[in-house]
Amino acid sequence: MSEYTIKEYKEWLLSQTDDAYELKIDEEKNQIRFLTQYAEGVASLHEDLGIVELTITTLADSQTMFYLHFEPNSPEHAEGLFKEMKETLLTLNEKHGVRVLLTCSCGLTTGFFAEQLQAAAEALSLDYKFDAVSFTTIYEKAFDYDVILLAPQIQYEHKKLASVLTDKIILDIPAAAFAQYKPAVVIDMIAHALQDRKTEAPAEKPAAELHIGMVSDNDQVILSVGMLEDHDSVRVSYRIYDHGKVTLDDQVIKKTVSEEDLNDLLSYVLKKHEEVEMIGIAMPGIAYHGQVYSALYGFDHVDLADNLRKKYGKQIVIMNDINALALGYYSMHDDTRDLVFYYLPRGNADGGSGIVMNGKIQMGYMNMAGDHIGELTGRFVDDAAKKCETPEGCVEIIATALYAYLCTIAPERLVVYSELLADIDDVREELKKLLPEEYIPDMVRVLSLKEYMLNGIMMRCMRALQSKDWLEVNKK
Repeated sequence: MSEYTIKEYKEWLLSQTDDAYELKIDEEKNQIRFLTQYAEGVASLHEDLGIVELTITTLADSQTMFYLHFEPNSPEHAEGLFKEMKETLLTLNEKHGVRVLLTCSCGLTTGFFAEQLQAAAEALSLDYKFDAVSFTTIYEKAFDYDVILLAPQIQYEHKKLASVLTDKIILDIPAAAFAQYKPAVVIDMIAHALQDRKTEAPAEKPAAELHIGMVSDNDQVILSVGMLEDHDSVRVSYRIYDHGKVTLDDQVIKKTVSEEDLNDLLSYVLKKHEEVEMIGIAMPGIAYHGQVYSALYGFDHVDLADNLRKKYGKQIVIMNDINALALGYYSMHDDTRDLVFYYLPRGNADGGSGIVMNGKIQMGYMNMAGDHIGELTGRFVDDAAKKCETPEGCVEIIATALYAYLCTIAPERLVVYSELLADIDDVREELKKLLPEEYIPDMVRVLSLKEYMLNGIMMRCMRALQSKDWLEVNKK
């Protein structure tokens, strides 16, 4: 069978007309554009490299919603990836405009006000979509909106809401405007807030979140790959550490990730960076001697390390994502030797943990240490599946999991990532109900994961190279 060429793929892409978008071609850049009212999909054809890039960005704020690169080796694979991009593009079209959520104690008064606001926005030809909910369900709904409006009777919740919904615009409706149903006042507030958001400088990361580069002794070239769930997509971040210096930092964004997608990424990077000596991959699930079980991504005891080693001729290390987070955090902080990194995904009662004791990551039997802590919280927290949808419920789940570690290994520090956690002191107060305060160690809430994960898998690769135990990691 003859090789499928980029020229053939280009011809096929040009045939993919649809009333849902406008198809344009840029011959100078060798790009095909798929333009909707709210977003743009772009197929960039790099014939010199044999690589195709597919990207979707929103028109309003230039946010990247889909990005991948691959070699179009077969029609089925290449055309399937375009269909994924098209599905994402059309889904974005359905979630268009500025989405605004009103909330009050019961949702009734804001429901009526939302109708008036919608009518006013349409009269002004503004692309706003208004909805209303009771505050009891705000944390289930708010992540899908751009702006949150609080009725006067619940504005005392503003600070807590802002600490959880860190990337949302949260506004208090003036009492007079709410009581008299004055949509013009509120629409003007929203417009000004949106304009301010566009012009404000990006917020600096807290010092504890910065990559501080404790990797000066790295004399290797390591490719770190980390998979992270991001609401309705998967972000696969990757980075090259060349003798401790970052020389490449990028990501792929898709709805799902398969072994084929991982091959696409590695083929793309290694074509440009043959100097890579070792590849480290952090992903959800259990990784044991290179065998991977990850229900989230469809890996059913796949010998992934062996598959990749045979394909690329590189040394391979595969690691559980939360173990990578724990090791990464440890490598970036020299003030503790023992810690537990606890990760509770939004809307999920089954958290997981990574454990570092005396400066070493604890893998445990079958590399399962900390992985099934969710089984414990599910048994000891009543109605955990429902409680995980609120900040208060998450506090109880987190405290229960951490209590288990305090009663057993007693680490010097507890590190927590949970989108719904407003304040780490809330967890401390919950733990004080279970044991004396003097037994509760330093506790830290982290706000992002990428740096820790990529650093962690890089550190694991370094240790494997130094001890030569990558042979053990990869052996069948």
